[in-house]
Amino acid sequence: MPGDIHVWSVRDEEIGDEGLLALYRSWLSVEETERMGRFMFARHRHQYLVTRALLRSTLSLYAPWVAPQQWVFASNAWGKPAVVAPAVPMAFNLSHTEGLVVLALTLESSVGIDVESRHRAVDLELAERFFSPHEVRHLSGLAEAERASAFITFWTLKEAYIKACGQGLSIPLDSFSFSLAVPGQIGFSCQNLDPLSAGRWRFWQGESGAFVLSLGCSPAQTEPAMAVRFYETVPGRGHTPGAAVMCRTSSG
Repeated sequence: MPGDIHVWSVRDEEIGDEGLLALYRSWLSVEETERMGRFMFARHRHQYLVTRALLRSTLSLYAPWVAPQQWVFASNAWGKPAVVAPAVPMAFNLSHTEGLVVLALTLESSVGIDVESRHRAVDLELAERFFSPHEVRHLSGLAEAERASAFITFWTLKEAYIKACGQGLSIPLDSFSFSLAVPGQIGFSCQNLDPLSAGRWRFWQGESGAFVLSLGCSPAQTEPAMAVRFYETVPGRGHTPGAAVMCRTSSG
């Protein structure tokens, strides 16, 4: 796994077995159980439960001496969670949208992942207000029918970068920029990073059906051959190789 990112996905709406859901609930901490109970709608409680089960059971696949219920997490000042016990050198990040939950795991110091559906409603005015000038020009040059899809492409990349940094929206969305000018490649620049530091960042974008997912990672060492491996799972039941297709990567 060194130098790799493993992406695990689960279709939360397809999990309805009561015995399996009871197992998931037995893995939750008191804090997680209380948080789940605060969701107003049953579908949100269900997705939260599956999300925590995905995280806990997958971590235990890599550290089988730790039971899913034994993992302890804490969040930084901006809300990004991390493992605090037992001590393992794994970084993770989670994202979800309606119908899909994804988890990214790596031995690097940090990773960010975001997933969205191409079918979700988008507000293109957000791009004009918050995206970089380069990104706005790219969107403006597209046919109207293509703009919503391109917005999702940019949005997931920007979310992945922010989540990898772990500083939330304290990082202005227009302070960094992605370029999609070269087919299959992702260009990246950032006002707050020198070119060498910006060049260390790696980005990937894949598609699975109607879903688009983006990853961002700044490896501790230069890893030009970093690989992304996809898996699909039902937590506590098993997993198979994922069906996501990589559509673009950073040139590094």
